[in-house]
Amino acid sequence: MVTSSGYGKENGYLSPSLEEYTKLLTEVGAKEQKLRRLQIKYPNLPAPCFLKSIDPNRYEELKEQGKVGLCGAGIIGCAISPDGKIKPCDMSGSVALGNVREKSIKEIWSSSHVFKHLRRIRASDQVQCNRCELSIANICPMGCKALPSQIEKAENMFNVDPLRMHCFNYMRSGVTGCADIIPTK
Repeated sequence: MVTSSGYGKENGYLSPSLEEYTKLLTEVGAKEQKLRRLQIKYPNLPAPCFLKSIDPNRYEELKEQGKVGLCGAGIIGCAISPDGKIKPCDMSGSVALGNVREKSIKEIWSSSHVFKHLRRIRASDQVQCNRCELSIANICPMGCKALPSQIEKAENMFNVDPLRMHCFNYMRSGVTGCADIIPTK
């Protein structure tokens, strides 16, 4: 998965489209069914990619098993660069929330306004996801919650990552309807 920070931002043309991700998930899902011993950790992609590529109930199983990647930045972990900078995750580019040479990890973890924000944010807070049926129904994972704080010092830290914005525009364009792909329980 290409993330819109660092070199990923500079080379955005390398990022697959939602259609390409959907095709990839179809192929990976088929391999997983064929090779039962294969252990796959699926990337944190928007739910429509999964719901149009694999059985909706299988998608729910993958989420329950922890096989669909979720953003844990500032919630269950962070990254420390070789020079001691604390970052929300290993894809945080030049963003640093402190340095272990100046403060303890515990102090940075508990006092950083970015970490505090990441622990509070919900799908209902994120602009555009807060208007999507799949997010409201807790079907779609929230994407990279740390990304808005990592790209150009985003003014609105409640923005969704660019892939989720692309997903929202795709869904809204009428190419597909959310109601058509919401799994039944």
